[in-house]
Amino acid sequence: MLTIYDFNKQQMLNQPDFFSLLDGYDYFEGVSFVSSFKIIDRELLSRFKQVNLILGLEDQQTSQAMNQFFNISQRAKALANTSDNFINRLADQPLHLMFTKGPLFHSKYFILRQEGPLPLI
Repeated sequence: MLTIYDFNKQQMLNQPDFFSLLDGYDYFEGVSFVSSFKIIDRELLSRFKQVNLILGLEDQQTSQAMNQFFNISQRAKALANTSDNFINRLADQPLHLMFTKGPLFHSKYFILRQEGPLPLI
């Protein structure tokens, strides 16, 4: 179930078309349990000047989560399947990806803005 609070309209939107809500914004920032580079590459980079995300690992059991975090081979394969645009934006910093070390809730929180990005902590 997708529920979004629209600050401009001051109302909850139930089951909206998520991607239609992204029009007119330049900056996408958020926290998400899903860490798919393909979704970021295909759906976000073409829409935004700046993307800042905190991403969770796919599994919360400590040994498996740490294996995912430190498995350079797995991360390299995921990066190899992205576009040159993804790699260039990651290198030039209009794309910031951060990963949690601890458990992350499954909910997703996003902020869409038109003005400059918030400073990263």
